[in-house]
Amino acid sequence: MHGRFLCFTASLIPLFALSAVGCGGSDESTNGTGGESSSSSSSGANGGAGGTGGSGGAPFMTAAHPPAPKVVNLGGPVLKTPKAILITYDADKNQADVDKFADQLSKSAYWAATTAEYGVGPLTIGTPIHLATAPPKTITGVAVFNTLVTNLSGANPLWGPPDPNAIYTFVFPEGTILSDGGSPCCTDYDGYHYEAAVGAVNVAYAINCTCPGFDGPQFTALDDLTIVLSHELVEAVTDPFPETDPGWAQTADPDAAWSLITQGEVADMCAFDDDQYLKPADMTYFVQRSWSNMTAAAGKDPCVPLLSPPDVYFNSALVVTDDVPVPFFGMTLMGKGVKIPVGQSKTIDVQLFSEAPTAGPWTLKVVDYNLAYNGKANLTFSLDQSTGMNGDVRKLTITVVAADATLKAEPFWIESTLGKASNFWMGMVGQ
Repeated sequence: MHGRFLCFTASLIPLFALSAVGCGGSDESTNGTGGESSSSSSSGANGGAGGTGGSGGAPFMTAAHPPAPKVVNLGGPVLKTPKAILITYDADKNQADVDKFADQLSKSAYWAATTAEYGVGPLTIGTPIHLATAPPKTITGVAVFNTLVTNLSGANPLWGPPDPNAIYTFVFPEGTILSDGGSPCCTDYDGYHYEAAVGAVNVAYAINCTCPGFDGPQFTALDDLTIVLSHELVEAVTDPFPETDPGWAQTADPDAAWSLITQGEVADMCAFDDDQYLKPADMTYFVQRSWSNMTAAAGKDPCVPLLSPPDVYFNSALVVTDDVPVPFFGMTLMGKGVKIPVGQSKTIDVQLFSEAPTAGPWTLKVVDYNLAYNGKANLTFSLDQSTGMNGDVRKLTITVVAADATLKAEPFWIESTLGKASNFWMGMVGQ
């Protein structure tokens, strides 16, 4: 089941990206980033000299670095003519806003920016389904599934015949908690999308909870709701049948660390960025930015729509060449990482790059996934220098203090921060 900000303990598979409030940890958890000891930088032709160009005023060039990760299609379809059908409760104070949000989303440039390159066409909005019944205090995912199938079945289905182009989008008001015995919504996640077979027709659907404070104190409960709605709608059209016929569902095998940590769908891939949420110029509601293979391959900010005015994109790429097999949704991905036995250390290069000159050096921080979200360190880190800029190469020493017995791999990431902008590069250690 593909969800937004779902998380599991270290012993379960797969791992999922979390918001800052999920799973009892935050992105601030770290095993240290080393000191400012001996310099180990090697500046490229346009790198270390303030990021403004090399000697003699040579034009700026982005420094060498590994290619950006790529989300891949596993062979499944996308919804080329998608239709969102919003299912809300009359008692929900956000009902009118949800309908208005859907209408704006269908007309916004945001939709094409996040979905067109994956083969998805314009979004239409079907007749909303307004439920007069009182919203439940608690409900299970199975109950939602059964409700959908029941109302789309029979000789005269209450919600009409199943539409293979539709995303049946359930919206639960504040106070309704979805739980199937594990972590409930609004604790570790605020929504997910999935699929349902209704007779011979397979349909996509999404569950969205209203979770005040989920995306940070700066957002209202309505902001949190429209953010998750945008996230799930984008993923539901690019990967409508994640169980039986997955589409744009994960990264390419070499980038398996990104799938492990974020979950790998296009909106998941941008869920770590501090600037992942924005209010488009042609909308009055917040949405979440989503991954673009095209802008990533061009060396620009991979999360679209781009900010206005756009930030200079910068990042710090891990240079890893070892093959690390990891389980992911019943498959084995052969990702690139670094193999280090328990109790031993190894040093790898980190290549810093930017698409244009930056205002100055950025700060590096390395985070062990298991420490951040499960409270126990599997890895410790030491950087020879914790700042740098385009063309610099930093040395990262990784020590394995414990191994994940299930994954046989230990995910981690490196965060690059300059001012209010932060970018991430995911990595993993294999045994």
